[in-house]
Parts: sequence; structure tokens; C-alpha cells
Amino acid sequence: MSQAYKAGTILQAAFSGRVDGQIKPRPVLYWMNDANNPSRILISGIFGTATQRKWEYCLHPNSLNGLTKECYVRIDSTQYIPLSSILKTRGTLNEIEFNFVKKLLLEYSEEYKSKSPEDFNTDPFDIF
Repeated sequence: MSQAYKAGTILQAAFSGRVDGQIKPRPVLYWMNDANNPSRILISGIFGTATQRKWEYCLHPNSLNGLTKECYVRIDSTQYIPLSSILKTRGTLNEIEFNFVKKLLLEYSEEYKSKSPEDFNTDPFDIF
């Protein structure tokens, strides 16, 4: 897929199920392409259930984001995935949601860096 995405875009990606190994489509929040590997993108997972984690943010369904039910962006589930796993674009966050989630991501990266500075240069958050 050669399409360029904008930070804050909600995509549908194919992931292998943890229990059955079946490929399942799941929403993800796009952040950016990997500058060192154009076949990878940085995303945060979006899940259908809350865990009351410090690093999660509730998204309510609307016509802009393309979600059909209340979901939760989990900043601590941010990772690089293959660009080839993207199935389609679902929508985008509004400006207020995006700014809040981005602030949460930056706070998470700062906390992660302070707790594990020796690993920080190999982590996706070294870009922030």
C-alpha cells in the first residue's frame, strides 16, 4: 500500500489473534512512517474494552473517526507494524482528540525514557 497517511488517521490493520492465530482486522491509530524502514509504520492499538490504564484514551464513535462503538487508544500499545498489514482507512481523530492523544504519547515517551534510558534508543519513542 503506497498511500501516505496523516498522523491521527484511524486505520484498519490485520493482526494475528493471540488465541487462535486467525488474522483479524483491528483499528489502529497512525502516527508516522518509520524513517529508517519505509515498509513500517508507527501505530497505537485501539481496543474495544477499557483497562483503566493511565495510558489509554476513550474514543466515542462518530462519522469522522469511522468507529462503530466506544473504543480505547492504548498509548502503551504503540509499536511499529508492517505497512502491508493495513487493510483500509476508517477515519481520523478530530483536532481536540488528536492533540490530547499526542500529549499523552509524549508524556508516555518521557516517562518510559526516564525509567529505561538504556533501551530508549532502540524503542519507537526515540523519535519524539
